[in-house]
Amino acid sequence: MAIWTSVLAAGSRIEFDQQWDILFDTYGTSYEALVWYLKDIWLVFKWNLVRFWVDQNLHFGNRATSRVEGAHSTLKCYLQVSTGNLTGLLDRIQLMLENKHVEHEVELDRARQRAPHDVNIPIFAELIGKVTPYALRKILVQYQRLSTLPLPRCSTAFTSSMGLPCAHIIQDRRQQKEDIHLSDIHLHWHFTRPDPNTLGAVELGPLLVREPAIVKPKGRPPGSKNKLKPASSTTRNPSFFELPTRRRQGLRRQV
Repeated sequence: MAIWTSVLAAGSRIEFDQQWDILFDTYGTSYEALVWYLKDIWLVFKWNLVRFWVDQNLHFGNRATSRVEGAHSTLKCYLQVSTGNLTGLLDRIQLMLENKHVEHEVELDRARQRAPHDVNIPIFAELIGKVTPYALRKILVQYQRLSTLPLPRCSTAFTSSMGLPCAHIIQDRRQQKEDIHLSDIHLHWHFTRPDPNTLGAVELGPLLVREPAIVKPKGRPPGSKNKLKPASSTTRNPSFFELPTRRRQGLRRQV
């Protein structure tokens, strides 16, 4: 039922009320029992079902059980049969975990060493090589929202659910002429997470080296041709042999 899906996908309380009113007006008379079933049985758990309330919690984008189902499918591929003994089951589970851990570390190293071109922008200078590309692209979507100002009122849903700065935070950074700091990113998205035993220590990151700013000079750019000499110049006129070939030929024709 598309209308019920729209109720669950509501991103704000106003949108939720609007979608529920549409559902109630559409099915409240012909399917009254169904409507009251949805309201009394399912919507009492709206904090766990409706996106507006779900996004008030830190879930890093995991709103479904698809990852658990995918892990179950991978485990069955390693088990292959359903008639093995307990020892064989534990050995295969351990083998799967070790292989997945190695694959995960390889993918992290590859992502750390190769910064994607689409997120290699100045405002991400402090994050490149320290934050996963997936998180950088999520922030990039928020950064691109600044092209359609003014922004709507901040609901804090993105920051609360993803642990990443939203478009409003990025806008404040730009107004203060600052970049997005590593402290703005939840540790879940860091390549290297700090040791809990050394959280009190101060760790200095590498020096951020950027391209120098290009200063536009006043007047004619340096090195430009056809520069007019001032009337009071003391520079001598070039000799005949110092003139360009074309100009010398022109003088010969005039003579």
